[in-house]
Amino acid sequence: MAGPDRRRDGRPGQRGGALCPAAAEIRHRPPAAGQIRRNQEGRGAKAMTVLQRIAGPAAALAAGALALFAVSAASAAVEVRKVVSPSGIVAWLVEDRSNPIVSVSFGFRAGGSYDPPGKEGLAELASVLLDEGAGPMDALAFQKKLEKLSIRLNFEVGRDQFRGTLRTLSRNRDAAFETIGLALSRPRFDADAVERMRAGLLSTYLRNSRRPRYLARRTFWSSAYPDHPYGRPVSGTDKSLGAISRADLQRFVADNFTRDNLFVGVVGDVTPARLAVLLDKAFGGLPAQQKARPVPAAAPKLPGGISVRQFDTPQSVVMFGQPGRPRRHPDYYAAYILNHILGGGGFTSRLYLEIREKRGLAYSVYSYLWPMRRTALMLGGVATQNA
Repeated sequence: MAGPDRRRDGRPGQRGGALCPAAAEIRHRPPAAGQIRRNQEGRGAKAMTVLQRIAGPAAALAAGALALFAVSAASAAVEVRKVVSPSGIVAWLVEDRSNPIVSVSFGFRAGGSYDPPGKEGLAELASVLLDEGAGPMDALAFQKKLEKLSIRLNFEVGRDQFRGTLRTLSRNRDAAFETIGLALSRPRFDADAVERMRAGLLSTYLRNSRRPRYLARRTFWSSAYPDHPYGRPVSGTDKSLGAISRADLQRFVADNFTRDNLFVGVVGDVTPARLAVLLDKAFGGLPAQQKARPVPAAAPKLPGGISVRQFDTPQSVVMFGQPGRPRRHPDYYAAYILNHILGGGGFTSRLYLEIREKRGLAYSVYSYLWPMRRTALMLGGVATQNA
């Protein structure tokens, strides 16, 4: 009888190139009146390598590899317009009248790295509370309004950014933009909603703390950035989540959700003139200037070598990394191509051909670039049966 498949590492598909970080942070939203969403800590790896034994094979899901080739020739013809509202808010618009739909992506340069020490998870908790009541509406009323007007509103947090997306029918766009404004400038943070969301995030933390991949990521980030906000967990810990108060949430929003810190992109059935008015409906009530201090630049502390964290399971997770190149670095695109050849090219990458096809040691192996605002990394990973 054939032995166990050494290659089954349960990894959800290949990652490649600089597209990976954008898809990396998906939140586990606790059950509530709003939609259920998921977020995992940012993907990490180590150079210093973290080896962790994982709890057994899981189904391997293919995701992400085809994203590298998803750009169509038609995209070159898209016209992107700069729109400025009467109060000076800037957005970038792709007008598309083919369907009666408007999609909005917006955000602030204030992610988990802006959490105060000891209150890690603050941005994360705020993100799951913004649609749990705003202005005169409690959580249930707010969700009923979203449902009635066919508005899909979501928030998510990374280390560098706090992002939101909205999608609605064009006939409801005025009400949809007003709803964004309420969520951002008048969130309620009602006590029952805060405790419900906190409990959900605590449950997610406890579940993740038994997952080797999560532990490997945490080990990497805390080792690479020991004295920097990037080294702290975006989703928090049981202790830090318990320390967050309603006043902390209000302060985070007031200090970071500001007009000078805002970026907006819009696609769909709306004219530049109408969008200019809608921008003020959504964002005109925000404070003018960000109060939070910017996160300082940081070089990862990766002296080399191997770090092993014991975990009594039949497989080992190997995660590795080294300093990368920022997007504006003259060698960034050379590094992008190099990574594609090394481990970001899916079935054609050298790591894949050597580790899986030639040696049969793992189901997948990968590498990717992760350029951030204040640092840059080149990361990779693999999992295989213990020797």
